[in-house]
Amino acid sequence: MGIGFRLFVVFVKAYALVPFWMLYRLSDFLFIVLYYIIGYRKGVASENIAKSFPGISLKERKRIIRGFYRNLCDIIVEGFKGFTITENS
Repeated sequence: MGIGFRLFVVFVKAYALVPFWMLYRLSDFLFIVLYYIIGYRKGVASENIAKSFPGISLKERKRIIRGFYRNLCDIIVEGFKGFTITENS
């Protein structure tokens, strides 16, 4: 096994110890980084929402896009937790 895989396994095992409330704080931080700092594909998301819902206001489009990014960040942190989750978690 390569070093990258071993590092990934260590990361996932350490991540398994983190409680859910802390994961969602991490998700909030990730949202700030992706949405406000990096702006990951914000233009694409905005364009797609404008095309999909041409009758809504700019304020409503921004609300939808922020909700999408919050959901995306939750899915990312939950996805990593899913590697190690048990029935008792």
